[in-house]
Amino acid sequence: MDEPQVVKIIVVGESYAGKTSLLQQYCYNEFDHNHSATIGCDFTLKWITKNGTKLKLQIWDVAGQERFQNLSKMFIRQAKGCLIMCDITNKKSLEAALSWRNVVKDIADEVPIFLIQNKTDLLQGEREEYQTEEYLTQFAQQHNFTRSYQISVKLNEKVDLIFYELVEAMIEKGVIKLEDSVIKSSFVIKNDNNDRNKAKKKECC
Repeated sequence: MDEPQVVKIIVVGESYAGKTSLLQQYCYNEFDHNHSATIGCDFTLKWITKNGTKLKLQIWDVAGQERFQNLSKMFIRQAKGCLIMCDITNKKSLEAALSWRNVVKDIADEVPIFLIQNKTDLLQGEREEYQTEEYLTQFAQQHNFTRSYQISVKLNEKVDLIFYELVEAMIEKGVIKLEDSVIKSSFVIKNDNNDRNKAKKKECC
């Protein structure tokens, strides 16, 4: 059996934005109201198949507390994709996403970074400006996030979607290599070698 390709994804953001709940919902279809803040880092695994290529998603839940920032930077290394989580009821949580974006960019500049506003289930009545999809889209574009989404981990709304889209973005960036791409590359290399051999034979004759 072929070994799956390991894909490291990091989930960062301020404490209580819903990072741990996101991993539990995506990997185990579970939601726990009583999660405590992550200490240091933790990860869960999810196996998927994309265009015939087996992928093992290694999804890291990175602590949001300031005292763990140096430790968090260590776990960002070798990441291939990033979700930055915010609490849609807290504007400072969205503003803090810029600091996390800078940290990730300094360490893993080429990875796609999604901006995620969580807890839409808590919104009631008219939304504040920063809680609208239009504001989030403009904010994400202005600050060079790859994409942005508003989700509810509690209600399992768009949870699968953001990971599906993140994998697609990683493929587009070339940080995930699918088997058909490898086969095509090998085929081209093989043809190039044959052409060189033919050329050498012609020169010898």
